[in-house]
Amino acid sequence: MDKVLGTLDIFHVNRSLGDMKKIASKLVLLIQLVVVHGALAQEASQTAALILNANTPQIKIGRLAEGRQPVLLPTLIYTLAAEAHCQEGWQPRQLSVSIADSRKTISDETLLQSSPLTIELKIPAEQLSPIIIEEFCNTNMKMAESADSVPVTLTVNSFMSAQGSWHCATADQQSVTYASQALDVLLLCSDPSDDTNGGAAPTASE
Repeated sequence: MDKVLGTLDIFHVNRSLGDMKKIASKLVLLIQLVVVHGALAQEASQTAALILNANTPQIKIGRLAEGRQPVLLPTLIYTLAAEAHCQEGWQPRQLSVSIADSRKTISDETLLQSSPLTIELKIPAEQLSPIIIEEFCNTNMKMAESADSVPVTLTVNSFMSAQGSWHCATADQQSVTYASQALDVLLLCSDPSDDTNGGAAPTASE
């Protein structure tokens, strides 16, 4: 009987040791994950970043014929807010943003120290492609009777994009971080009674 009890005690001890090894193994894995996560977080904090945000210009258009119709846009003004920073130990040198063939660059060190940075770009009509729309603001569309009603609108998503580059440097190194932001445009269908010049020419507003 004592021999059997001794065998059972050894079995329980071995089982306990096995459980402890499993727990220890899990703890080691957890510690490794924490170390890797910390290393990745530190690496991210040492990386330059650039994020662009933009407004959506509003375009008032007159009535169109039915079917697919091109809308020629007027000059558009986009205001972009740029959240940018350099990695630790690096200094900002330049921010450039371009839309279509229009570009603006900030290289003043005082401006580069502030965040967000604001850049306004005016895009001439000749740089803009026509928007093809269908079943919007056509001659058969009924407008709301109330003057206080929300105007009929259509948002054209990702009409074009803004491209940004953020330059950082040390005494002997340089780095460039790039970012892109899709740009939208909001079309407002005007009431025939508000149309001027036959409603043919779209007008832009902020």
